[in-house]
Amino acid sequence: MEDSAVSSCKSALDIVIDHAKSMVADEDALQLGVQRDVAIIADEFEMMRYFLMTTGDQDQDRGWVKQVRDLAYDVEEVLKSFAAKVDQLEKPSRWRIPRILCERRRATLEVKALLARVADQAFASKRSLYSRLVKGSDADHATQAVAEQSGIFSAIAAIDQARRAAAAGADDSTVDLLRLINDGVKDLRVIVVWGTSFHLGNTSAVKEAYRDGGCEHGNAKFGCRAWVRLASASGQDEFLRNLVSQLSADVTGDQRDLAELKEMATEILSETRFLMVIDGLCSIADWEWIKAYFPDKKNGSRIIVSTRQVEIASLCAERHYQVSELTQLAPDQALYLFHHKAKPQDDSAKTISNSSPMVFADEFVSGRNEEIAKLLQLIRQGHNYPGCEVISVIGMGGVGKTTLVRSVYKDKELDSLFQNRAWITVQRPFSVLSSLRSIARQLYGPNAGREIETVGLEETIDEITRLLCAGKCLIVLDDLTSTADWDLFINYLEKTAVIVVTTRDYKLARHCSRDGNVLKVEFLQDNYAFELFKRKVFKKDDEPFSSSPDLMDEAKLILKKCGGLPLAISVIGSFLSDKPKTRLEWRKLNSKLGISEPLQTMRNILVRSYNDLPYHLKSCFLYMAIFPEDYNIKRKRLIRLWVAEGYSREMQNLTAEEVGDEYFAELLDRSMIIPVKKVTHSTGKIFSCVLHDLIREICVSESMKVELVFTLEEGWSSNTKTKVRQLAISNNWKRDKDEFERTLDLSHVRSLIVFGEWMPFFITDTMKFVHVLDLEGASGLKDHHLNQICQLVHLKYLSLRGCKDIFKMPESLGNLRQLHTMDIRGTYIFQLPSSFNKLRKLQQLHASAWFKDEHKVGPSISNERVTENLKRRDKLKLSFCYDKNFHFLGRNVSCVVQVPRGIGKLNALRTLGYVRFGHGKRNASVKELIGLTQLRKLELHGVDRTNCRDFWSAIAGHNHLLSLSVNRDCVADDLDWHLGGSLSPPKFLKNLKLWGRLVRVLEWVQQLQYLSKLQLHRSGLKQDAIEAIGKLPNLGILRFWKSSFVEGELKIKGGSFPSLILLDLRELDAVTIVEFEDGGMPKLERLQAAGWSKLNEFLGLGYLKRLKEIQLDPKFSDEFIGNVRRQKEEHPNNFSLKLKSEQSTMVRDLED
Repeated sequence: MEDSAVSSCKSALDIVIDHAKSMVADEDALQLGVQRDVAIIADEFEMMRYFLMTTGDQDQDRGWVKQVRDLAYDVEEVLKSFAAKVDQLEKPSRWRIPRILCERRRATLEVKALLARVADQAFASKRSLYSRLVKGSDADHATQAVAEQSGIFSAIAAIDQARRAAAAGADDSTVDLLRLINDGVKDLRVIVVWGTSFHLGNTSAVKEAYRDGGCEHGNAKFGCRAWVRLASASGQDEFLRNLVSQLSADVTGDQRDLAELKEMATEILSETRFLMVIDGLCSIADWEWIKAYFPDKKNGSRIIVSTRQVEIASLCAERHYQVSELTQLAPDQALYLFHHKAKPQDDSAKTISNSSPMVFADEFVSGRNEEIAKLLQLIRQGHNYPGCEVISVIGMGGVGKTTLVRSVYKDKELDSLFQNRAWITVQRPFSVLSSLRSIARQLYGPNAGREIETVGLEETIDEITRLLCAGKCLIVLDDLTSTADWDLFINYLEKTAVIVVTTRDYKLARHCSRDGNVLKVEFLQDNYAFELFKRKVFKKDDEPFSSSPDLMDEAKLILKKCGGLPLAISVIGSFLSDKPKTRLEWRKLNSKLGISEPLQTMRNILVRSYNDLPYHLKSCFLYMAIFPEDYNIKRKRLIRLWVAEGYSREMQNLTAEEVGDEYFAELLDRSMIIPVKKVTHSTGKIFSCVLHDLIREICVSESMKVELVFTLEEGWSSNTKTKVRQLAISNNWKRDKDEFERTLDLSHVRSLIVFGEWMPFFITDTMKFVHVLDLEGASGLKDHHLNQICQLVHLKYLSLRGCKDIFKMPESLGNLRQLHTMDIRGTYIFQLPSSFNKLRKLQQLHASAWFKDEHKVGPSISNERVTENLKRRDKLKLSFCYDKNFHFLGRNVSCVVQVPRGIGKLNALRTLGYVRFGHGKRNASVKELIGLTQLRKLELHGVDRTNCRDFWSAIAGHNHLLSLSVNRDCVADDLDWHLGGSLSPPKFLKNLKLWGRLVRVLEWVQQLQYLSKLQLHRSGLKQDAIEAIGKLPNLGILRFWKSSFVEGELKIKGGSFPSLILLDLRELDAVTIVEFEDGGMPKLERLQAAGWSKLNEFLGLGYLKRLKEIQLDPKFSDEFIGNVRRQKEEHPNNFSLKLKSEQSTMVRDLED
């Protein structure tokens, strides 16, 4: 597992390497003559990244890692400063040329100085690593040259680990070469012997293995052996003659030509089990033609290769190799073996203690009756299944998976279902032979003999197969962590009736089990958590708090920290059981719960899940320390921050946001984050998440350890200045300017996230490199504060979302030329300044604003408040825009932001919405959309009969556009009048929302074969249009809102809507009957209807075989709701029926 410091350092290097490589391709870098220097910087950091693989836990290693990380941050700051200066020097006038030349010279000198620092660090890194690897040895120049190549570093790390294991006297630090040769595996094995200065022929261990290699091995011996020493000038001819002369004593190699020698060698080696020694290999090219002579006939043949070059050793070895020390030649020299994972020594006592069936304690299982019943049901079903049934039990560490499965494993009901049972706690590293032997012992029962410990893999597999075929067996694999281990192990257990797997990884669970066989173990509900706590603390006392009611408040605080995690409750409860039952004692525990002995034990268990994360996920996870305790973290906000910080980057055909989505899903699968029970129906993705209190403590402590995130919160104080790079200001921190400036070194702040009240002193003159500023929901932020923010010229990410005192963006917005993402949703900004068009790197503009009841324009917000900070001209403009820019949708209000003319130059835009395109001289025209060819999401207002054709023509060729939302200015205007024939919406659209009348649906809708979500408002459609839409093969979400269908009966024909999952009907005033024919909407799971009273009947609900839920407005008639209830009782799925008033569905659908 990898240290947090190393992981954060790798992430920092990844970011700066990407930044440097992008600059290498930059034309301005070429003009300034620094392109070559930046390329060298990138290469040196690539090399340092490989060196990170060899670091250990020594203080010097930690210091070196910190130096590299700090250097990477410094380099990134300089490169970003360079990029900002280049952008500021656009279109120079003649009188500015001297200043520009000075700036360019200064930038060039900075890059040169930077290169010198990087080169010094790289040299020190290489020298340190090499001295550690071959300290005291007389390594020749060839080895030193190889040591500087990138391909050796994984091998170096393995050697370093082997050296440390040997020095520590670990049991498995050395390996017997003869045992590797005769390990019973039928596959051809390549064993590589590496050392910095040796002659293999003089090594007694190798000579002994070669001499005794023909000993008995099962029923087979090595039929032939050869030891070929390669001279520096050896060629194929000489090699073959030497080889054949040893393989066949009756033939002299010199008597044959090369073709005959090849034929003879091939014939002998294809028919006979062989042992070969290739001594002194010094070229991978030689190895490629040498290994071609040795086929894998699955007869247990072996090849021993010796080399003095570590890169060759790593490339000749098998793909999944390990390194062990063979022998010590001198105090500073040793030989190492690169080999397939060695099997552990046959120590029966040790094996039994690790893998024998667990001695189950009398565990108290609280609040798990449903899970136990479900698991028993799955096991019964698996018992009746003809093949091998695999059941996966998932949940985060400490949630009680093992305890749950253990209670079922002991259930007497299983005695009648299974002849034998076995329980394996998966060890790491995973050993197939050891695990199979443990299963064999348990299946044999008390009759198991010691011969089980002595037979090889093949014999063990045969015996396991025989035992599994003799009767139905149940096998539990507890704490499985790897799909590779599972894929290897399941091949030997195919005859098992039922296998139960426990794991923390949901992706692994789905890999092991078919749909329906995955059981998720959730946190304990409060009442069951309290019951478990009482049981652990007070043992037999049924009413413990009746005599000590003052303990109840402290108990609630303890349980809040445990967060429903049974293992935490059990550990702390057992700890308190031996302590005095006083409020003072419990309060003392609460005050130091994060560092107390019981919770440290719990933390060590949970930290395993963190340690198992790959380095890119570790950085993403640690970054979540910026959010306060119990904070509801929105998925999309988190992903955008990851992208802005550089933790999520474009990869192959995936955007950075899509990669971030995968990272989020993986953290979810690994139980590192807890999903909030709110799913976006368009994608099935979790809307938001929270961190469990104990997991968050790990997140915060590890983040502080590597100085990744610093959180300013209540109770914090320091006597020394703290260097900060990513700063989060909590809402409970007192806003003390003196303390802020006195205790924090803000000169290197890269990110600033504020929760609660904003203060102007949060931005200081020393903050020169801030590239992320997230003020979402911050109070107290006013228009005049934005001028200060717009001086942060390195900003890549700016979020003012939900800042309700913001009404106008300043002209200084144009200073933010590095800006990639701007989010002004939830503000009262209705027009962007002309300087907005200077943001040529802008990729995402989130400018829509949807307000709920308490924020709607009108009674809640006076005209005086809206216009108090505006000039007279802007006040007049706003009074006109109340009708144009603020649109009432039911009980909610939307503010549409006007974009300036010239937006077509911002050709990096990928997301644009929700914005208005108008007709004035200063307003953007829909024709400018033709230049925004990278758009993936577009939401706009302002399409009418005068510009409708221009609009559809402008976006027709936008093949990257996946999501489109269009709103008309006039209800009477037809949105699709010009569509049809050669003009249609972009064909790769997946999400389409249209506000306005549609009259030509039949002529263009069939071209949208990739469409998965369709939302229509006031469309005025009839039955023929519904049937046309029903032919779309991938449509999964369909929303008909506000008079989108205008006939009395809405009929869903058989065979239509083959992929639809959600149907949402709202305010369809003309509709009285909705009828589903047999075969229509075969995959429908959720049906919603609300907002009108004339609906009398749903016909044919029984045909919707997969229906899970119907959600209705309680305003519908009792007769109609009663009819639905009757159909529910007769439905095969017995779907759930929910009565919910029409409320924030529209807001929820559009807010993110």
